[in-house]
Amino acid sequence: MSRLNPLILIVCCFLLVNNLQEIEVTVGLGRLYEEHTGKKGTIVVTTDYNSAFDNFVDTSKTPIFKTSVSNEGKNYDVDCGFYKTEEENLYIFCNIEEDIPSGNYILSFNESQVIGYENYKITFSGNNNFQFTKYDKDIVDLYSGKQNITVEEGKDSYELKFKISSYNQEKIMLYYAFLDCSQKNEELICLITRKQLDSMVRENELEFKVMYNSYITYSKQFPLIPTVKVIYNNVQKTDVFVLLTKLIENTSESSTTIAYETNVTNIDNVQTDYKYFSLDFNNNDSGTKAGQCSFRKYDDTPLLVVCFVPGEGTNWLKEITEEQIFDNLNIKYRFRLQPVNIEDKIDAKKISSTFIYYFYPPELDFTKDDSLIIEYNMKSPTHSTGITFNENKPDLDCRTLGEEIKRCTVPKSHFEGKKSGYYFTMHKNHLDGKSFNYEAAPVKVILDEGSHSKGNIIISLSLYYWLLLILIMI
Repeated sequence: MSRLNPLILIVCCFLLVNNLQEIEVTVGLGRLYEEHTGKKGTIVVTTDYNSAFDNFVDTSKTPIFKTSVSNEGKNYDVDCGFYKTEEENLYIFCNIEEDIPSGNYILSFNESQVIGYENYKITFSGNNNFQFTKYDKDIVDLYSGKQNITVEEGKDSYELKFKISSYNQEKIMLYYAFLDCSQKNEELICLITRKQLDSMVRENELEFKVMYNSYITYSKQFPLIPTVKVIYNNVQKTDVFVLLTKLIENTSESSTTIAYETNVTNIDNVQTDYKYFSLDFNNNDSGTKAGQCSFRKYDDTPLLVVCFVPGEGTNWLKEITEEQIFDNLNIKYRFRLQPVNIEDKIDAKKISSTFIYYFYPPELDFTKDDSLIIEYNMKSPTHSTGITFNENKPDLDCRTLGEEIKRCTVPKSHFEGKKSGYYFTMHKNHLDGKSFNYEAAPVKVILDEGSHSKGNIIISLSLYYWLLLILIMI
């Protein structure tokens, strides 16, 4: 045994020396991930692929070196470092603190600077001047390492954790599912429900982006949060036999949809991807073409089939003569579309229009407020006009924010004479009528019906006592 000790010592020394050898590597600078930051935030620079970092991981966001940002001749030092998660390229981050005034800046890197990092000696190449804007606004800024969600039977919610650089109660989403988040010290803990996951996952393993809305941008992925892998094991799919029963929206434009109601009512909510499901439509002028479709099940509605109509003019669904099976649209359900012949006509016009991706809040509670705000994230919001939930009332007062948001004020009086329940958004179509946006879930509306009932009872009792008093006097 003693004869092996010198050999072991030599090997250990060799490995130690080898590990201490610095690797000289040049990092090619790419572009700014986002050309703005808030009062306190992070500017992130992408880099060219470099195999030297393939097995390297660092999500601590620890500053390693300093550089400068400049504005009209004034320079400010900023702390920078490297950020790397599994299976992603190296990022360079620079912390922009609150003491730097708002304005337009240039972030510069010195190509002659040599940075010691772990066992690397790093120099930069390529573009070394990046322009960005610092706003005097709070903008969310989070980061994290790689996170996975493994779905388990009997577990109804799942947790994701993010480190906070800046957080101001902004809405955080996994894909388009809003997370329920709470801050604990410098960490944001967010929950997503099994119901939300089931509605949007279609494969046993699927990656989703963590996204945010802010003062400047909407539906943007965090640069320093890798995609979240959602994993399902041993899922037994349920067969859902779908029969289209009637056409419930028959007018469409380039980006708006038509919809069919189905016989299915007893499944959980689903929102399938349009890319993987299509139906054939006949057209008077252009023959038969495929239109992209989606299965949509919302609260308090039957399953819907929502489609883009491919042809302009008069269209109708081509007869479905054989059962069509869709096995790859949802993790829980195997949809079996049954033969049917619905010849109801669809009027389509290829003009600029819009498509609703999602809206917030999902619930309008008028028991405490007489007016509320709803924001739609949509394609080309300037082309969406005449937005309403109740076509018997004036259209909502809406304005466009940026390239993706339509913000609308909803007064309580908009639902006068209505009851609490779910209401789909409507918009003005090319026939000057109203069409439903069935691609988006209905909003839940809560009205103070109890107080109205109580008021009616009081009025009735008052009338009763007045009549009684008159009778006594007679």
